[in-house]
Amino acid sequence: MAAAFRSRLVAREPLYGAWSVIPSALSVRLLAAVGLDYVVIDLQHGGATEADLPGLTSAIRLAGAGRAVAGRVPQAGWAGVGGRLRGVAGRW
Repeated sequence: MAAAFRSRLVAREPLYGAWSVIPSALSVRLLAAVGLDYVVIDLQHGGATEADLPGLTSAIRLAGAGRAVAGRVPQAGWAGVGGRLRGVAGRW
């Protein structure tokens, strides 16, 4: 699925997704289950925290393995991005 997502992105094909500001495994799982191309977990404006990422990303995978997941982080740099992805990178 990741390769298909990447090729569609490079080809500038339409991709459909949703932004989640609710830190709920059920809500992100439902978003992924409707067949969206991606679900973004918004850590900057939403209620989710770094501690929520493993559960939220797992819920998205359970709904439809291969859905692209991204977390919008509150700051740039390793502390803002890499540190948060360390615990979930193997799941992407």
